[in-house]
Amino acid sequence: MDSALAMRGRCLLKLGRFAEAEPCLRRCLAIRETKLPVDWSRFSAQSLLGGALLGQQEYAEAEPFLIEGYEGLKARVGAIPPEGRSNLSEAGERVFRLYDALDQPDRALALLRPEDRDALMPNGVAAFADPGP
Repeated sequence: MDSALAMRGRCLLKLGRFAEAEPCLRRCLAIRETKLPVDWSRFSAQSLLGGALLGQQEYAEAEPFLIEGYEGLKARVGAIPPEGRSNLSEAGERVFRLYDALDQPDRALALLRPEDRDALMPNGVAAFADPGP
């Protein structure tokens, strides 16, 4: 059941239906926190829920889900099957979008793996440097 909820929530996020995705992803996370508390899929669900909140511009509520989700996936990268590896880069992208929306890109840079930073910023970190007056 939790996999179906995650899939539905992910599809709703891709469609931009963030408010509709939120309760679905909350249920998914609740199941995974109980049944799979240290599994990578639990942290993926956290990040997806954070993405639903981010899409609704609920930044303060989204932040802990996004950070814990990304950090949990990052710590378990070796346990993520090949077909699920995109979950980590997608979680990194959500963290980046949060801090971009808050105009705090340095916070994202401090958290993201180098390969996630490179994928999100093909022009390099200098693209975010303050041009000054």
